Amino acid sequence: MTQKYYNFEKLTPDKDADISVYEEAIEFVFDNSDVTNIAISGAYGAGKSSVIESYEKKHDNKNFLHISLAHFEPTERNESEDSVKETTLEGKILNQLIHQIPVDRIPQTNFRVKKDVGRRNIIIITILLYVLLGSITFISMSNKIQNWVDALCDGRLKSLLAIFTNDFTVFFAAIALAGSAFICIYNAVKVQKNKNLFHKVTVQGNTIEIFENKDESYFDKYLNEVLYLFEQVEADVIVFEDMDRFNSNVIFERLREVNNLVNVHKYNKFKNKKRHKLINKIFRGKEKQYKPLRFFYLLRDDVFVTKDRTKFFDYIIPIVPVLDGTNSYDQFIRHLKKGNILEKFDSTFLQRLALYIDDMRVLKNVYNEFLVYMGNMIHIISNIEIIQLFKENRNLH
Repeated sequence: MTQKYYNFEKLTPDKDADISVYEEAIEFVFDNSDVTNIAISGAYGAGKSSVIESYEKKHDNKNFLHISLAHFEPTERNESEDSVKETTLEGKILNQLIHQIPVDRIPQTNFRVKKDVGRRNIIIITILLYVLLGSITFISMSNKIQNWVDALCDGRLKSLLAIFTNDFTVFFAAIALAGSAFICIYNAVKVQKNKNLFHKVTVQGNTIEIFENKDESYFDKYLNEVLYLFEQVEADVIVFEDMDRFNSNVIFERLREVNNLVNVHKYNKFKNKKRHKLINKIFRGKEKQYKPLRFFYLLRDDVFVTKDRTKFFDYIIPIVPVLDGTNSYDQFIRHLKKGNILEKFDSTFLQRLALYIDDMRVLKNVYNEFLVYMGNMIHIISNIEIIQLFKENRNLH
């Protein structure tokens, strides 16, 4: 293994962060079934993702699903691009959601999801169709086969083929036909109900709707599709990250509505199952408890005004920034000591530099870039010139 001379820092969330206070605050959420829309609020770089991922790692009995919508400020701002349509955000959310759910769990979705059919399934379908068509052909031609065998001269071939002409063979073929036909029809109806492949059939000039649902409008179909997907998620929590970067509060309102409807459906199903306690004990064993689906929103503090925040969210967990202007100097010292390069810096320079850095990711990136500068130029220029390049680093503008 290659010897490492530099200690680089990753910019991803810390999964081993100290979450002593936050852990108890999150546990409070899971102790109250009516708390389902939760805000994890804090400034950019405060450590919101680190808190969630550290809790997730520590509590592997809870399933988290993450939906992250990256959106960053362009170099040249365009007023027409400041706000993103809510439909675009909905599409991004559904796109990420649908690709995190196993395809077998969402057979009724109208979205196209690619699935590897597999060689085994192809072989089974081929055998099934072969049995179906073979049994139909054999039964329909049984009389001709009987006459053809009777016309043969007595011998070994005739006695061998006579097996296919007795009543037992025809009866076995009829059973094979009935079984294969049932399986084919069952799967055809299942596909039709799930995918609705055939909408209309025309018979003698008259159009007939197949599996018609007259009461569904376009919006109902769309809403039902969304609810169906969220109901099939095998997760206790769905974490929405970076949605506040789009400057659209409407998407939060729609997600809250979806969360309420999903949990109403889940609770109704739970009550219906609870009515059949005897059946549940026989077939399911231990009775399950009701677990609502919770939405965690990771967002900055100024997305909603104070009153709207407390009305909209069921619970708010503020995240105290791990880095700001008051402790960035200490963080610089810690990282530079870890990298064994602290002696290359003047303390006055570091104190001035720390005033401009209030984001841990930026601090780590500045540290990483200095290591790269130093590694590439230490044999060409002096330490003082390396520091000068570091001062002109683009992260500090």
